[in-house]
Amino acid sequence: MKLRNVFPFLLITLITSTFPAIAQTTWTVDQGGGGDFLTIQEGIDAAADGDTVLVADGIYTGIGNKNLDFGGKPITVKSRNGPEYCIVDGEGEGTGFYFHTSEGPSSLLEGLTIRNFNASGIRIAQSDPTISKCTIIGNTTNLRGGGIEINGHPSWHASPLIKDCIIRNNSAMHGGGGLLVYECSPTIVNCDISFNYAERYGGAGMTLYTGSPVILNCSIIGNTANADICGDPLLCHAGGVLVDMYWGGVGPNISNSIVWGNTPENVVFCRGEALFTYSDVEGGWPGEGNIDADPLFVPGPDGDHYLSQTAAGQPQESPCVDAGDPSTQLWGWSSRTTRTDQHLDTGPVDMGYHYLSDHSPGGDTDCLYFNGTDTYVEIPDTPELSGGPGKSLTVEARFFLAELPPDWMAIVQKYWNYNNKDWGLYMDHTGLVGFQKETWSMEGCQSGNWQIYSSEPLLVNEWTHVAFVFDNDQDVVNLYLNGILTGSRALVDCDLPDTDAVVSIGASGPFYRSAGDPIKLFHGYFSEVRIWNVARTEGEILANMLPGSVTGNKQGLVAFYDFLQGDNPAILYDRTVNPNNGSISNPACGPRMRMRMGIQVLLAGETTATTLMRT
Repeated sequence: MKLRNVFPFLLITLITSTFPAIAQTTWTVDQGGGGDFLTIQEGIDAAADGDTVLVADGIYTGIGNKNLDFGGKPITVKSRNGPEYCIVDGEGEGTGFYFHTSEGPSSLLEGLTIRNFNASGIRIAQSDPTISKCTIIGNTTNLRGGGIEINGHPSWHASPLIKDCIIRNNSAMHGGGGLLVYECSPTIVNCDISFNYAERYGGAGMTLYTGSPVILNCSIIGNTANADICGDPLLCHAGGVLVDMYWGGVGPNISNSIVWGNTPENVVFCRGEALFTYSDVEGGWPGEGNIDADPLFVPGPDGDHYLSQTAAGQPQESPCVDAGDPSTQLWGWSSRTTRTDQHLDTGPVDMGYHYLSDHSPGGDTDCLYFNGTDTYVEIPDTPELSGGPGKSLTVEARFFLAELPPDWMAIVQKYWNYNNKDWGLYMDHTGLVGFQKETWSMEGCQSGNWQIYSSEPLLVNEWTHVAFVFDNDQDVVNLYLNGILTGSRALVDCDLPDTDAVVSIGASGPFYRSAGDPIKLFHGYFSEVRIWNVARTEGEILANMLPGSVTGNKQGLVAFYDFLQGDNPAILYDRTVNPNNGSISNPACGPRMRMRMGIQVLLAGETTATTLMRT
């Protein structure tokens, strides 16, 4: 069986597994007391089918934050800001998450770091959950599967989807230091499985023991098996991949992957069939499209396993570039890269793990830096951007604030002068963010300014998502900070003004300032701005905060700006079908900034902390 024959199934699996049931309620977990619960298990226990448990930043330890159990519920447990900010630490005991109650694809675990457990980071038994964008690091077990154990025994039932994960520096006594697959058929897509360890029986990177796993675009690198202590002189030599179909199964189907630098052997094959295609296997392996050539890894923004590419400035071209199966269907590399300069993999697909990228495929630079001096955006008024009786509005902005303004200033506003005003999303010198609607002489509204402010300030030098919703049907305005409701105010027969004011981004002037007043300009980076003619719900805002989670053809989206450079660097392009392009004053173009946070991790068997870096 060729891997390309499983791609239609794989594509369906990825689609259905990525979008669980529509969330009914979002429960927040914050060990600092700012959420609904203090521990993750409390949030899981409270959640009903389709709910989301959103975990705030922090390091979660102790009772209620280990041996975590979904209980068979189709719910989502995800971090607020990604695995570098949200860490579940076992402090040397227990399991991180245990799926064993027939969880299906809609049981989604996303965006957490799981570390320092002594009975596997994640255990999956006869269940089919989805594990996405997690970092599983520094976990151990006295059995098999230090990072992740997937066990279908005795019914051969376990078909989870593991995607976009880093599985690193885990160890196991009896094989499968990074990953164990036992009598089951998981799908493992775009994972970095590296520097794991097996004390005996090999399979330091992964042990595939009876079953039919599908493995696509993975990098299995630098894993080590102890060849001096083993129960079987053959098996213990599998540093990278151990394949043993002792109890049957058609064997693994591995494609577009890199297996390199594992000790003492990269692949050890015992019984059954192991199909490698379009992969770079050190030492060679038979199969269509396979190569045996140094992948020429180079360090980049988020790790050490980018591919050397002349277009990115390296002197040599990796043989893994454009070398994947040409029939591979889209699994998500349209937002990922193997290049140090962050340009996307536009196909044919490169071999190996792809890092997350927010770089434009259309140009060498991205125009998103607002210098605080003379850079701003002006968007002419159009019918799509105008208000009027009965209309609702949602405005979202994701930005990185380099410094607080000396006075209040606009983030996004629709305002020209005192006789032509509409609404604005503002912040003040303390970092409080607010929505303001000018209501001079508007029928049914109190004259003057109508304002609502957040309950907490913005943070400097961090990415922030802000949204306000003018809900005409429910007669309420809601303000959200990083997806969480932070302010609300009732409307009394108020409508959005129908003016021809321009929309500006990053400027409180120069349109209407009084003589001698300084221009108030934003200093930092914008990632996305979205304008909707519908009232978005809290669940919708929360689920779509990150770049790339919304496309320009979404219903109700009338203007969408991703700040990626097009043909003209002085134009901010609207990615919807509407003609709402803006002009950039003094476009400060440069490489797209990627903010990272270091996490100090004491890895198994090490005495020196390692800093993880990830966008």
